[in-house]
Amino acid sequence: MIQFIQALRATIFIVIGLVAGKAIADPIRGLEVNWGQLPALPDQTGFAGAFAGVSNDHLVVLGGANFPEAAPWENGVKVWSDKIFILPLNPREPESKQEWVESEFQLPEPSAYGVAVTTEDGIIIAGGGNAESHSDEVWRIQIDPVTLQVEWESLPSLPGPVAFNCGALAGNTLYLAGGISSPSDTSAVASFWSLDLSTSPELMKWEELPTWPGDPRMLSVAAALNDSFYLVSGVALHEGATGSAERTYLKDAFAFKPGAGWKSIASAPHPAVAAPSPAFNAGESHFWILGGDSGAALDNPPASPAEHIGFSREVLSYHAITDTWSSPAAIPQEVVAGSRTDPTSLPSLDFPNAAPLDQQGWPAVTVTGVPYKNEYLIPSGEIRPGIRTPAVRRLALASSPPEFHWLNAVTLAVYLGLTLAAGFYWARKNKNTDDYFRGGQKIPWWVAGLSIYATMLSSLTYMGVPAKAFATNWEYLLGYPFIFIASAIVVKWILPFFRTIDATSAYEYLEMRFNKTIRRLGSALFVFFQIGRMAVVLYLSALALNVMTPMSVAQCILLMGGLSLVYSAIGGVEAVAWTDAIQSVVLLLGAFLSVGWILAHVDGGLSEVWSVAQADHKTDWLRWEWGAGSWTAGVFWVIAIGGLAQNLVSYSSDQAVVQRYMTTPDEKLAARSIWTNAFMALPTGVLFFFLGSCLYVFYKTHPESLDPTFKTDAVLPLFIARELPVGLSGLVIAGVFAAAQSTISTSMNSIATAVVTDFIRPFKSTWSDRDLLRSARNVTVIAGLFGIGLGLLFSEGNIQSALDKFFAILGLFGGALGGVFLLGMSSRRANGSGALIGIVCGAVATYCAQNFTNIHVYLHAFIGVSVCMVVGWTGSLLFQGPGAKHS
Repeated sequence: MIQFIQALRATIFIVIGLVAGKAIADPIRGLEVNWGQLPALPDQTGFAGAFAGVSNDHLVVLGGANFPEAAPWENGVKVWSDKIFILPLNPREPESKQEWVESEFQLPEPSAYGVAVTTEDGIIIAGGGNAESHSDEVWRIQIDPVTLQVEWESLPSLPGPVAFNCGALAGNTLYLAGGISSPSDTSAVASFWSLDLSTSPELMKWEELPTWPGDPRMLSVAAALNDSFYLVSGVALHEGATGSAERTYLKDAFAFKPGAGWKSIASAPHPAVAAPSPAFNAGESHFWILGGDSGAALDNPPASPAEHIGFSREVLSYHAITDTWSSPAAIPQEVVAGSRTDPTSLPSLDFPNAAPLDQQGWPAVTVTGVPYKNEYLIPSGEIRPGIRTPAVRRLALASSPPEFHWLNAVTLAVYLGLTLAAGFYWARKNKNTDDYFRGGQKIPWWVAGLSIYATMLSSLTYMGVPAKAFATNWEYLLGYPFIFIASAIVVKWILPFFRTIDATSAYEYLEMRFNKTIRRLGSALFVFFQIGRMAVVLYLSALALNVMTPMSVAQCILLMGGLSLVYSAIGGVEAVAWTDAIQSVVLLLGAFLSVGWILAHVDGGLSEVWSVAQADHKTDWLRWEWGAGSWTAGVFWVIAIGGLAQNLVSYSSDQAVVQRYMTTPDEKLAARSIWTNAFMALPTGVLFFFLGSCLYVFYKTHPESLDPTFKTDAVLPLFIARELPVGLSGLVIAGVFAAAQSTISTSMNSIATAVVTDFIRPFKSTWSDRDLLRSARNVTVIAGLFGIGLGLLFSEGNIQSALDKFFAILGLFGGALGGVFLLGMSSRRANGSGALIGIVCGAVATYCAQNFTNIHVYLHAFIGVSVCMVVGWTGSLLFQGPGAKHS
């Protein structure tokens, strides 16, 4: 409630800003890179090549190597360490405990220059070595948060000894790449090994995988995004004239994905040898490499080692979708002693007694990068050849919204005001439940058709489809032509069923065909599906509004849902249908404006956008694969079957759609409304997929404009907020509102229709129509609150693709429901007992497919439909009972 009030207050500020002629905010535009510090290691020299990680909210640094007595050019001797240092990272601890502790435990032997990764179950250290030999040992280490005891667990040994390698955790798999086998080696190894951490230790086994298509190397940087492993830069070794190893600096890069193998990716702008590794995951699709040895000193060697210029301060950012590099920031050469990072942006690591930093500056190399919550920690490291630092740095990213100009405020305020006014206008016409649920069956067919279109499109298309096309390709476009096939089936066989029985709720048919239990079960499944759909739509739309205003995602959800709730509750289906029709025009206008702006601002215009998108396979939409494993990919038969099933589910069992073609005066006009949606869906589908490709080409040519803190699903809102000119961006964001509210309001109204018609009216036969109308408004409010609450939960999660999330919800709740409708309409033998068994089995089969298999999300609805029909028909034969009641 507090957040809702704050959201409403922010809306008032919009209007105040409009009247005053001022912007409501003037924040710093773009990305905020926050550098900070933790207490320095209790070793004044510091370490290079130390193992490091976080266990139970404690930063742990193990081993390493340094020159404690003198610099190497002063005949200093390199010493390998077996010490373990522990720092609590919980700011709630007493200040006396927020200090480094040297553990009483030690490494089995002094070691450095191996790989360390942080996992949920502890820190894994692998390989490494010292002056005498390299190791093949692998350990998992955990810190007892109370006693600070170090708990050791031995894991399977590496296939061979190795040091100066790199590694990262991708999903549940640890990957290690490169390195050298012994201190005297004059060539690097091309080893690439993986270890599945999801299995028990006694069953774990290192797997030797094919190597990358490039030189063997050491001192590379590893990274992981989702389930892919990345290998960047490094040095190749060869034996020199004197017999010692000589280095060749590399800047090429590669990506490995299970099942697909290695591929070359864009080379880094320059070498980043020995940069902190694993790299910093700066967002869903970005990783950052902080500095590294660029080889600049090779071209301009210092007069003496003591005068070495240090290492690169440039941050290299790689975006995995567009395969581009950019340089969004520079590492500070020095952080002034005692400087503080803003505690409001980094509350999890606000240490009041942070140690003063040494004045030697940084960046550091040969250091383990440690992810912790939303930050990246860099403990110690080498800042010049032979010189270490005890400083412990940290990095976090934040993004400030752009200025919300008063012209955008005008657009949004007017739009929001009009939607509310529409609800109040049509509220006067609601005299009874037939007006509220079916608009008195006097809504024009073209309005009903636009309402169906807007309902089925929503922000799932407006933002989800461009985001999907931006991240992948057009393979989901193949599902759109099957809307025509589904429409033909609906007009020929399904529509007449509903018009004949004059249904208010689609689930009245289920009682006439089977029994009351099936009717109520079907209606309940629909209600759950619509609440889930509302939540996803609210979440996606809130991402857009969050980009454009100072409000948080949660406040955006509350504002969007609250406004939709008001005009839906008071205006009924007529208000919803007419606003849907208007909103469909607004959202299409926004999409056209976005495409037009991109084409005008990419050199070469349409031809350049199309050629780049084609060259990078972003417009691919047909995959002719028929192998045994093709059911996990978006191939032709998967999208074709899945697309037909999804549309049949919507047209046959979705109250939100069925209700629309029951609002027209007769069956002929209802058929026109169905075909209106079909003929609009395909060309606008192409428009939204093309918009995704336009966004891809724009950001490929302007990689510096991509904010890594934004989720991929928010790429269109990011573009709207950061690139479109003032005023135009307000029109486009109004399209986002329109797309969302068309679906949210429809869901609320259709849930109220189902609940009142299927649950309240049968048990309250003595209630007057006025009582039922009051109940309908109450149910609308309750349904809206549930959808808003679930949307808030989604906003706290990690949804990679909201479009895929919607397809999963559709499959789980909609597949079995659509199956029971089609079962009743296609077979006279089917009865209530078989239908009940079919629904349960269809839902269970869909749940198992979603959670225990890799079946493509597009097939989930088909699984629910087909299992329900087959099992329902078979069950009807086994459990004899009344057959068809209506045909």
